[in-house]
Amino acid sequence: MKMKYKVLLVILVFVSVAAISVFYFNNKSSGRDLSGVSENDNTVIETESISEITEPLKIEVLEFRKNELVFNFSADNLIDCFNAIYKADNKEPFLSHIEGWSSDIVSRTAHSEFETFYYQTKRDNNNYNDSIISFYVPGNSDYLQYVNLVFPEHSYTEYGYNNFKENCRYFIKTFFPDFDNECIEKFYRELYDYGSAESSYFSNGEIPYPKQLYVKDNIGLYSYCKGGTVCITIIPVNKEYTQKQFSSGTKVIYIDEII
Repeated sequence: MKMKYKVLLVILVFVSVAAISVFYFNNKSSGRDLSGVSENDNTVIETESISEITEPLKIEVLEFRKNELVFNFSADNLIDCFNAIYKADNKEPFLSHIEGWSSDIVSRTAHSEFETFYYQTKRDNNNYNDSIISFYVPGNSDYLQYVNLVFPEHSYTEYGYNNFKENCRYFIKTFFPDFDNECIEKFYRELYDYGSAESSYFSNGEIPYPKQLYVKDNIGLYSYCKGGTVCITIIPVNKEYTQKQFSSGTKVIYIDEII
């Protein structure tokens, strides 16, 4: 009887050891340790929990309200794309989502006769001389009317200018991801030089329209000086709008011909 129990005990021990060996081998060959969670598993979980926009914007133009062109993406879509590009160089994002910006409602804008939401932010909101980033958004919409980048040249500081230049460069990169740094620098310099020239000046009572419009695909940019500030504006365009501007005396420059 005792011998029978000894035999059964030996068999149980053998089976247990074999089962443990098979479990260990299977988990080791699949990259898992005996705790059931490997370093590879943790990496996958962390990667899936972080959502970052890395794809370029697919830019199209729509007519939202009568004679009002808009980009087919929201302000936050643009911010996410901008931040992904900025973070690649600076290790952290720059812009918060639009609900964190100061805002107001204007009765009309340079590109719409309808009531529009106006949002603005800057790197240091307590610094009067810092450059401003502003978005114009049609009410209750997921579209973007235009972007305006403002440098208060009337109170010029090197800090403010460098921030303005950096903002412009990253927005150019966001809208034109195929541009290399040399193209971005050349295009920024062209915009700034024209925007700070006397020929681009508007008085405080005037609505700034494009006197010199740079166009590529569905994107238009122009620069001007108003009230001691230099502004670079990014707008949606189509063939009809571009032709209308040309017919009204605006100088139209196709970016591919100069970059």
